[in-house]
Amino acid sequence: MKIRSPLLVLISGSNYECSTRPNEFGTLVIKNLPFDPVLPNTPNDGRRPYNKLPFSEAVLALIGCLAGDIFSYRDEKEGLLIQNICPIQGQEYRQENTGSMFLEFHTEDSFHPLPPDILMLSCLRGDRTKKAITCTACIDQIIPLLKEETLNKLLESVFTIKSSSSFKNTKYTKQTPIVYKEEGKYYLVFDPSAMMASDKESEVLLQTVYNLLRENTYGICLEPNEAIIIDNRKACHARTGFVPFFDGYDRWLQRIFLTKNLDKYEDFFVQGTRVVDNRKLQRS
Repeated sequence: MKIRSPLLVLISGSNYECSTRPNEFGTLVIKNLPFDPVLPNTPNDGRRPYNKLPFSEAVLALIGCLAGDIFSYRDEKEGLLIQNICPIQGQEYRQENTGSMFLEFHTEDSFHPLPPDILMLSCLRGDRTKKAITCTACIDQIIPLLKEETLNKLLESVFTIKSSSSFKNTKYTKQTPIVYKEEGKYYLVFDPSAMMASDKESEVLLQTVYNLLRENTYGICLEPNEAIIIDNRKACHARTGFVPFFDGYDRWLQRIFLTKNLDKYEDFFVQGTRVVDNRKLQRS
């Protein structure tokens, strides 16, 4: 897997420019963000420590709102709008953000009826071994590399995708192509660890896309005061494996989901919140 440096935006003080238009990489890294003056130990249960100041949360929300509207899911991470991502002992080998083995390329929550348009990750504490690299790969980088016949098959091929075990109360399953097209633009639905091909030909197509994405990967080992914004409709992401120590100083990120079309989600929110209610989705 070839890993290149992602597109960067440097922020200094309060003077900066931020464009919400997508780029050819589907990824933007922001550096020099304000950071917590005092940080408690990395939580060992994935929950926000009671004694943590709301500093990073405010920065994440303020930057995120420039790109979209924040929301969350009732049946994941307790419905928190700002979620803590850190390794949990005993879950090292899970294909989830609580694990520390290689986290496979995927578009976030592709199985869900209402997946996020944008994903943002902010670093509170980096991986001291510098092994945990957040990687992204964009559909726009591989479209020119596909034969027309292959692309047409990707648009037509149907795969079954199942929900992550991080969704505690609801199991989702849907059929989807890997590539779809809207208003002349190509978009990606990709999660090989959760997708099942319908036949041998589809298996070959899945592997073809996977190989091309790995050859066109950009990555960064996030450090404190850095954040990454990922266009979840254009780019999939992964994380290389690392060794957690579970001593209070492990890697600690915070995550938010964003949508560019809040109207599409509003009917399914828990009343008075930005939390998608799985029970309303089941009734629809």
